[in-house]
Amino acid sequence: MRFLRLLAQLPLLDKLLGRKQDVVLPGPSRAATSCAPVRKLFEQGRLDEAEQACCSLLHLYPDSLEGLALAFRLALAHGSYRSAIQFLETGVRMRPDTAELSFMLG
Repeated sequence: MRFLRLLAQLPLLDKLLGRKQDVVLPGPSRAATSCAPVRKLFEQGRLDEAEQACCSLLHLYPDSLEGLALAFRLALAHGSYRSAIQFLETGVRMRPDTAELSFMLG
């Protein structure tokens, strides 16, 4: 899936552009706020734009469960079921106490 390829390339792009990897990221409340535009694009059916925005979101906030949930929904919308499962598995590894993620994973 193009989405996973974009995510994989972000660290390489940072390295090529000379960006520092040890930047302190804003807290989780900021991540939740950043999910709103992605969610809106998804709800409007603008999946390609939502995919790009979600990729950027997860690059900035790799621990965002809401970001992973959006990535899961986008992967499903594109019919990329293996990618969708990978996003869920990542969420369960991050927060094994989240019943909703475990339930969705089966």
